[in-house]
Amino acid sequence: MKVKAHAVMQGSPELKLQAKCNPIGFEVTADGSLKLQTGPIAAEIGEIPITLRIPFLRRAGGVRIVGSIGAFGVRVQPIDAELRPIALRIGGTLGKDGLACDLEGRIGCKTEVDLDASIPAKVTRVAFDVAEAEPEEAEP
Repeated sequence: MKVKAHAVMQGSPELKLQAKCNPIGFEVTADGSLKLQTGPIAAEIGEIPITLRIPFLRRAGGVRIVGSIGAFGVRVQPIDAELRPIALRIGGTLGKDGLACDLEGRIGCKTEVDLDASIPAKVTRVAFDVAEAEPEEAEP
């Protein structure tokens, strides 16, 4: 036995949603501080000799010191870093009168089903045999 069918189901339900919540309190805290410290910074100037070469003086290589300028230097002691606790607090309320949300919409949907099937003859015969075996009720 062959069976063919076509079904269509269509709908457009409406959706309405309303939500409300109480005020939301919040608080944020943080602790900490940073301290940087360095020792003394020292600068110094030492001696820088000024030499002059005199070619005709062969003794001692002909090089004579004629003056000097001090040396230069800068020293920085190590830097110390230290983290110390402090307190920071931020607090508040979100939506002091509450928060509300409304949502409205319409959904459109359509479903189509095509059925094309065949049922073996033995199954249909058994089904019809059982249906025919039941006695019919008489009408009053």
